[in-house]
Amino acid sequence: MRCAYLVVNSPFGLKSFIDERPRILQHRPSTSVTIRCSSSYPDVSVPTEKLDKDSSVTGGAYDFKGATTALTHELLSSPKKVTLVRHGLSSWNEESRVQGSSNLSILTDTGARQAEKCRRALENVSFDQCFSSPISRAKSTAEILWKGKEEPLVFLDSLKEAHLFFLEGMKNVDARKNYPEEYHMWREDPANFCVNGIYPIRKLWGTAQEAWMEILSAPVSSFIAPRASLPWWPY
Repeated sequence: MRCAYLVVNSPFGLKSFIDERPRILQHRPSTSVTIRCSSSYPDVSVPTEKLDKDSSVTGGAYDFKGATTALTHELLSSPKKVTLVRHGLSSWNEESRVQGSSNLSILTDTGARQAEKCRRALENVSFDQCFSSPISRAKSTAEILWKGKEEPLVFLDSLKEAHLFFLEGMKNVDARKNYPEEYHMWREDPANFCVNGIYPIRKLWGTAQEAWMEILSAPVSSFIAPRASLPWWPY
């Protein structure tokens, strides 16, 4: 488990720049999607060609193009840079438990050191605002990343992880054994993971859109957003 960060630069505003990816990326070189991890790993750039050809994600739950629909047809007045940060090692990460939206999983000492290492890696980057999930492990990571800043942290419920019902708190090995169908669906086909008629991951994608709208609409240009997990962000 590493405290990693994803940087997305978009001069296009709230309208998705990936729907017409080949044309836009060729004509607007300032657009970039960069993934970086802690210093023990090299920087990794995501080639657009690979994303275009290898569009299947998470067992075919959704494809890359389908996940990047436009949020709105309105354009922002200036470019925005958003840096997404994965929280450090949590207690339930360490115990290999399903976390979901539970607030019982807390940042460990190792996780705090990872967050501090991430803070140092980003110390030369200027941020106007920090948006964070209020879930404990993300909140603690945000507080480490943002310490010494005058601007207050902003906590958004829309940055919370999915509610995974009875799976939360279970060790992965037990969840896989006791609820094989549900566990497999959650891991391999999350769009169709359903509990009592509720589709938690589909609901999560909706809140992700709300988070993007609120973050990108803020009257500042550079944001950092610690949250409970990264892979569910489909936009």
